[in-house]
Amino acid sequence: MKITKLQLRRIIREEKAKLQKKQLKESVTDMRHYEDMIETAAFDISERFMLDMGSLYEEDPEAFSQPVQEWNQETLDASSDLERRISSAVAQAVQAVEQGLHDGQYSR
Repeated sequence: MKITKLQLRRIIREEKAKLQKKQLKESVTDMRHYEDMIETAAFDISERFMLDMGSLYEEDPEAFSQPVQEWNQETLDASSDLERRISSAVAQAVQAVEQGLHDGQYSR
């Protein structure tokens, strides 16, 4: 089977478009530097949360029914949970916005 130069050009153009589209679908959150930024931000926020919750006990210990060691453990557990939730939410938001960008949701 012979193909013309015009057909060959069309095939090449179509294959090139497929490759470009495939490259666009790769998520930026797969790139390590985004993951590092998300993890760092989540850690910083959760650490601030833990410190603020710890200072509540120091300000008014009578307002708490548990000893300070127990409260500190609870704030540590809560801040770890917060860090996981923030990381997950931000990663999902980045992926959703990127997908919207590729889908044309931001075109004018």
